[in-house]
Amino acid sequence: MTESVVALPAARARLMPVVYVIAGSLVLAASARIATPFVPVPTTMQTYALLTMAALFGPRLTTAMTLTYLAEGLVGLPVFAGELRGALVGMVGVGRRDVDKATVENAL
Repeated sequence: MTESVVALPAARARLMPVVYVIAGSLVLAASARIATPFVPVPTTMQTYALLTMAALFGPRLTTAMTLTYLAEGLVGLPVFAGELRGALVGMVGVGRRDVDKATVENAL
């Protein structure tokens, strides 16, 4: 009987970081929907949420939360703000196809 009493806190201690990571990724997704009225660059509350989580949970858990949030977007969940909702694929090469060498040379 004493083994089950001792095993419960150990199991809970292993489970809590997982719960924190999932909850943190959900907080990041929710904070993406809250826009702040700054002009000319629209921003969201994600910066505040991320800094708060970093202060509360430290760098390892906050990194895990952020990577989980990005993985949610990668699989297609609508977690991103603005036009990127549900689409991370193709985000890296968005402008590269449209900008050719002549356009760059004309800009300089």
